[in-house]
Amino acid sequence: MTWYYAIILGIVQGLTEFLPISSSGHLVLASYLLNIPQFPEFDLFLHLGTLFSVCLYYRKKLIELLKPPFNKLFLLIIASLPAAILAIIFKESIKSTFTVQFLPLGFTITALFLVLSDVINKGEQKPTLLSAFGAGVFQGLATLPGISRSASTTFASLIFKVDKNEAVDFAFLMSVPIIFGGTVFAIPDVVNAEIPVIPTVLGVITSFITGLISIKITLFIFKNNKARYFAYYLILISLLLLLFNVL
Repeated sequence: MTWYYAIILGIVQGLTEFLPISSSGHLVLASYLLNIPQFPEFDLFLHLGTLFSVCLYYRKKLIELLKPPFNKLFLLIIASLPAAILAIIFKESIKSTFTVQFLPLGFTITALFLVLSDVINKGEQKPTLLSAFGAGVFQGLATLPGISRSASTTFASLIFKVDKNEAVDFAFLMSVPIIFGGTVFAIPDVVNAEIPVIPTVLGVITSFITGLISIKITLFIFKNNKARYFAYYLILISLLLLLFNVL
C-alpha cells in the first residue's frame, strides 16, 4: 500500500461513507479500477477516520445522549442490534459479496431507496422504538457492498413517518455505534496484520477531512429532496459495470 493509494482510498471512504452511495461499494470499485488488492484491515482504519468526523460534527447531540432520560440512546441501541446480529451470523457470507460483480445489484437497491426518499410522504414524528428497529434492519442490509447505510436507514425512518430532518440526523448517529462496534469486532484481525504506518495515518486523516465535507453535503441533499440525483449516478455506474462485462 503506497501513500498515494492510501490518500485516494481515504478520499473515497470519506466522501462515500456519508454520501448515500455506499463507501464499501466504492472501496471495492476503487480497488478494482486501480488494481489494488483489497486490504480489510486498512479499510477498517479508514472507517475510524469517518467515525472521528461524525463524532466531531455531532458532538453536542452525542453528549446529550448521555444525559437522562437516555431515550434516544436507548433507541440507538435498539437500532444497532439487527445489523450487529446479522454481521456476526452471516460474517463469511457477507465477505463473499465484496466483489465488483455484486455492485450493480447493491447500487441499484440504494438508488431505489434514494428515489423513494424524495417522493415519500413527509412525516412529523420523532424516532420511535418501531422506527429505530426498522432503521436497524435496513442498516443490516447496508453490510452488503453497494447498499448505502445513510440511504437505507433514512428511507426506513421515513417509512415510519419520522420527520426528514430527524431521520437524517438519526441515521448519522446510528453510524457511530455500528462503526465503533465493527472496529472492536475486527481487532483480532488487525493485531495479526502487517499494516503500513505512514499510508494508514494519511488514509485516516484524509477520510476524516473528507468525511466532514460529505456529512454537510448529505444533510443538504436529503433535507432538500435532492437524493434522486445520486440515484441517477448509481444507476449509471451499474449500467457501465454491466456494459463492460463485469458480470
